[in-house]
Amino acid sequence: MSAFEDYLQLGWALTPLRPSTKEPYLKGWQLPENAIRGVQNAYRLNESAGLLLAHCDPPLMTLDIDDFHAAASWFDEREVDLADLLQAEDAVQIVSGRPNHFKLLYRIDRPRLTRKFMQDGKTIFELRCATGNGGSVQDVLPPSIHPSTGKPYEWGGLGNPLDSPSAPEEILELWDNLNEDKRPQGVETDSAGTSSLDAIIDQTRIKEALQKIPPDIDYPDWLAVGQGINNTLPGERGFALWDTWSAKGEKYKPGECEKKWLTFTPGGGITKATVFRVARESGWRESSKG
Repeated sequence: MSAFEDYLQLGWALTPLRPSTKEPYLKGWQLPENAIRGVQNAYRLNESAGLLLAHCDPPLMTLDIDDFHAAASWFDEREVDLADLLQAEDAVQIVSGRPNHFKLLYRIDRPRLTRKFMQDGKTIFELRCATGNGGSVQDVLPPSIHPSTGKPYEWGGLGNPLDSPSAPEEILELWDNLNEDKRPQGVETDSAGTSSLDAIIDQTRIKEALQKIPPDIDYPDWLAVGQGINNTLPGERGFALWDTWSAKGEKYKPGECEKKWLTFTPGGGITKATVFRVARESGWRESSKG
């Protein structure tokens, strides 16, 4: 039995990658309905595969360390010893062969939004799992080939890679606190005082319009669609609409929608009318108005 068959037998959700790259190629690969599941589908993975962390059963996460020394200092300030985590007797690592880089794999109780931590313009570590649209990030699995080293990824650590440990409580607590701080505002009423019923009607119309707009449209139009949705539905429902639609395109980058969403200011000149205009230009004809 191949390694990928072993992974699928565990209930892991996978996605095929272009050989010797980190690039998934299935359209909408981030979404659960497009995940490769079940040993009978192992043939679809070829020689490279990524682990869709949020879609596994149970969900998984990785603590992805790009700069051990900087990351260790960050965690030390929060009374977490990164070296202890790496050397734990049940630690499961995905090893790329790159110096100063480490990746720990854990089971978690529920998917959490991916968070990236930067210092001096460089990523020092990530807490990786889900994207804001109900999708998942992916981590390359052994024995896929690393694009930089030309060598296969390997399992490391003292633990069993087919029985990864539960994430430490202190990591989950830090993660939950960070996600709570960055969580978008509620959507019961928006900044203009729109009622919940009006918001539901707007959500339905916008969702219908998005079905006609290609997600890989030009960047200015893509951004304007996001701003128009944000102006009407500034909270989580609006974000989910934009991110889910965007994820269907080949240009989609996990985390980009969230980054842009947090820069939008409701009340500007770009509104839901912009969304409907772009949709009409793509052939949309509204069936009814609320």
